[in-house]
Amino acid sequence: MLPTGMKQNCPRQKTLITKIRIIMKSLKIIIILIAGMIILNIIIPFNLYAQSKARVENVDFFPDGSTLIITFDIVKFKSNETFKIWVDVYNESGDKIIPRALTGDVGDNIPGGEYKRIIWDMEADQVFLDEDIAVVVLAESETIKTGKKPEKEAKPPKEKQTVKKEGISVGAAL
Repeated sequence: MLPTGMKQNCPRQKTLITKIRIIMKSLKIIIILIAGMIILNIIIPFNLYAQSKARVENVDFFPDGSTLIITFDIVKFKSNETFKIWVDVYNESGDKIIPRALTGDVGDNIPGGEYKRIIWDMEADQVFLDEDIAVVVLAESETIKTGKKPEKEAKPPKEKQTVKKEGISVGAAL
């Protein structure tokens, strides 16, 4: 029943009813979107978006004939977390030496843990070092995607070590 004084076909009434219908449809859409976001947040675990707390530590390296032995630990990793591991080497002047003949705990699907070892066959890469170098071991979590692109090139560390001596080693975190 209509209020007193309003006719059923009043243009003002039709406009008001149309506006109310549009508002109701908009509210339904907003409620559906909010409900969908809540459901997605419940279904998809938050740790998929979390950054890995894993770090590369205790990097050390020493010569062994024509090879360079690089040791390191991956600490604070989550169970079943795997990493892509690579090595950057810099000479005294900061120029990057690209090691290609690497074996051991390098490349894809490397699990976290202690006592990781990489062997660089410098002779196979035709690299003969007679100067100080810096070795940087880098890791990117393959299991936990951070949405952050890995650095294309690491900066050479300030501390360096001569291949012929033992001393300070340089490691890089994730």
